[in-house]
Amino acid sequence: MANEGDVNATSTTNVRPDGGKKNHKGKKHQKSNEEMLLDPTPSEVLTSHPHSTTEASDDELGEEAIDVTVREEWIARIETVRQAVEILDRRLNVADGKFKTLEDFILKETDNIRKKLEGRQRAEFEMKEAITFLEFRLMEALSTIDTMKAEMKALKEGVEAE
Repeated sequence: MANEGDVNATSTTNVRPDGGKKNHKGKKHQKSNEEMLLDPTPSEVLTSHPHSTTEASDDELGEEAIDVTVREEWIARIETVRQAVEILDRRLNVADGKFKTLEDFILKETDNIRKKLEGRQRAEFEMKEAITFLEFRLMEALSTIDTMKAEMKALKEGVEAE
């Protein structure tokens, strides 16, 4: 038999401090705070869980209950992460599509700018060649004018000398 304050190894209830005697004095017995609290053994603390966190109660299984809350939480977390990865994958595909469109546009515009620049450079080169040619022709014309002036001067002097 258990002594006052001892706990029976197979029970989770406290032994009454009054030696197990019930107090019936014309009113319902109200348990004290001490009596209302359970004092489970260390092994029971490790294995007992509220019924909401187990698949079946200890009585139904006849063995220790398996805590599925952690497993269900991890499954929920994994599912949430999987969904987030799917959303990110879709968004990355959209962003990749937009990037590809932008890249194609930029490459096309860059090619157009390069062609325009090449055209302008060709036109600039041709203009420089034309200017050089015109400068050459102008120098020839000036040289011809100088030669003609000299000839006219010589002719004038020859006419005056006669």
